[in-house]
Amino acid sequence: MHQLPSLPLNALQTMLSLRLLAFHVMDNCRPDLGPASQKKTPALIHREFVDGVQGRGQGRGTIIEVNIYGFEHEAAAAAILTNLDTKLESAGVDPRIPWLGNRRLRFTFH
Repeated sequence: MHQLPSLPLNALQTMLSLRLLAFHVMDNCRPDLGPASQKKTPALIHREFVDGVQGRGQGRGTIIEVNIYGFEHEAAAAAILTNLDTKLESAGVDPRIPWLGNRRLRFTFH
């Protein structure tokens, strides 16, 4: 019948999606991370910065709110991710994500 996937399956899919997103973000932002991170692979940067971070994502209409809790590198991540859609629009990039139903991401740090 039409049963919902199990919670562990959803958690695994979310972790893999966030890892894929993190690889692209970290690889593209590597020059901004400083000389110590310039030669690190995206996998190593992901492991150092993202693994073990607690958060919650919730869809609210055309926005996906991502709340991050107790992140060690909060200041660095917040500088990049706060008002991300505005920054992207200013750079001439459409902030809507087609594979997420053309929703935008909104990050908040707690």
